[in-house]
Amino acid sequence: MANNSDVKIIDFLAKGNVICQIDADDAEKAITMLCERIALNTAGLDCEKAVEAVLEREKINPTVISPGLAVPHARLPDIKQVLVALATSKKGVDFKAEG
Repeated sequence: MANNSDVKIIDFLAKGNVICQIDADDAEKAITMLCERIALNTAGLDCEKAVEAVLEREKINPTVISPGLAVPHARLPDIKQVLVALATSKKGVDFKAEG
């Protein structure tokens, strides 16, 4: 069994799930764009359910790691593997995190 230090995000990131310079200035729009991208490349993923789950998770505890870096995420009962999408934004996205 691999220990956690052997796990890298790149191992779960498919080329098609990268979006450069998204045009989103709020968390909901950015999360929607990321979920749409993952759903496009993942058979059986319900985009609307994914967006809803991630937004609910963000309400509980925003996942801003540091200024300019957020990792919005959620668990979906029907999805057993880790799915990752990545986006960049020149103007930034407001995740409404305090601090």
